[in-house]
Amino acid sequence: MEVGASELRANLRDWLERAREGDEVVVTERGIPVARLLGIDAAPLLDRLTAEGLIGRPATAERPAVSSRMAYPEVRAALAAAHRNHDLDGDGLAQAEASWAEFWGQPDRSS
Repeated sequence: MEVGASELRANLRDWLERAREGDEVVVTERGIPVARLLGIDAAPLLDRLTAEGLIGRPATAERPAVSSRMAYPEVRAALAAAHRNHDLDGDGLAQAEASWAEFWGQPDRSS
């Protein structure tokens, strides 16, 4: 079945339910098909990926801790990218590197 993009936006919940029930919904803009909406039955997909060894359950239910401290190579790469994108000029790059080093202490350049 087909649905116009504006109708889809206006009644998204109804169209998602149709796709969930197995209908294929073709989204059109000015009568031209631009996308296809299909339901996904996630449980069999996850079971198949697990059986194929592509995914697995985590060893523990705990989420890993997140560290706000970035390793020196990651920081340097981020600053270099900002410099390449012209978000930082040469002076700004030097200042950012100095600020980072001052805040965290001398970076371990071997990591």
